[in-house]
Amino acid sequence: MKRLIMSDSSVEWRIIPVEELRKWNLFSTMDDYFLQNIRLAHAHGMFGFLVTADDIVYVVGTNRKGALGIGGILEAPSPVKIDPLCGQSVKEFVIAGITSPEFASCFALTEDGRVFSWGSNSNGQLGTHGAKKLTTPELIKFDSNVKIGQISVGDLHTLALTEDTGEVYSCGWNAYGQLGLGTDTDQYEPRKITANFGNIRVKQISCSSSSSFALSESGEVRVLVYVIVTIGVFTSTVGYFAN
Repeated sequence: MKRLIMSDSSVEWRIIPVEELRKWNLFSTMDDYFLQNIRLAHAHGMFGFLVTADDIVYVVGTNRKGALGIGGILEAPSPVKIDPLCGQSVKEFVIAGITSPEFASCFALTEDGRVFSWGSNSNGQLGTHGAKKLTTPELIKFDSNVKIGQISVGDLHTLALTEDTGEVYSCGWNAYGQLGLGTDTDQYEPRKITANFGNIRVKQISCSSSSSFALSESGEVRVLVYVIVTIGVFTSTVGYFAN
């Protein structure tokens, strides 16, 4: 079976023999039959997610901040089903919190362009209309008929790129204007970026810890930052831009 094996630094399609999967500590105690049925795996620090060929989603590992997605359970030494994600055709997991894996914010992108989120949510980065930590996956509500094709995450903010129209939505921490919304106010639900984009269609998005980038179909790069001028001990806001 061809399996998509994902880590925080790479994504690739290739055939993974069971003996190679066993080299990952997270998978080392699982039986052969179970591993042979895996079509998607994503490892992140001390925990990871698995999707089987019959579309059952599991988590395995440890996280004490709710990122396992199975309610109040903090440890899963063997695979535990994540019921809200089963049967949803998850094609990709995106996880924020590389520098602090315990405070992970997790996203599952489905084949039909929906996004589920759970985990750390201190600044609204999960896009679920609040800043409360989620211990089970919830569906993010975008504008009507929006299908998401890409998700990118910074430390505490999130970008989402629509599949058909090349539009960008953002939410989460915004102290440096990295959401591209013309303010420095945190955003607790996805909001479409309109300033300075015009009719530009975006084909790729990327986040650093506190900045955001968008690559257009014509090859132009838009950088979303908060411009500040500091003179001595005085700091004043100059403005926001995306160019």
